[in-house]
Amino acid sequence: MERAAAILNRAAELIEKDGWIQGNWREHGARCAGQAIYDALPYRMDFSASDSAWVAMRRQIGKQRGDTMFEIAHWNDAPGRTKDEVIATLKRAASSLSKSSSQPVGGEEGE
Repeated sequence: MERAAAILNRAAELIEKDGWIQGNWREHGARCAGQAIYDALPYRMDFSASDSAWVAMRRQIGKQRGDTMFEIAHWNDAPGRTKDEVIATLKRAASSLSKSSSQPVGGEEGE
């Protein structure tokens, strides 16, 4: 889960540094949320970490089904969405992974 959280935090950093866009994956260095996650993948073949990152972001935006990349793109492109909101959501998704990996399997300790 730590690698997946790192992917999402890196995606937030890319948007902070290079800019954020709507209506396109990438333009003049700026990225949408989905493209930022894709670009943050350190190794495209790390399926476990990348899948966990995509799922965590999808959960953060309230989508449980569908094509993950396109669900994130539709969320990113919603009227009124802001760069700050996208960055905060990516960071919350990363934080949710960090929290879930620190909890014992099976719930509370002693169960």
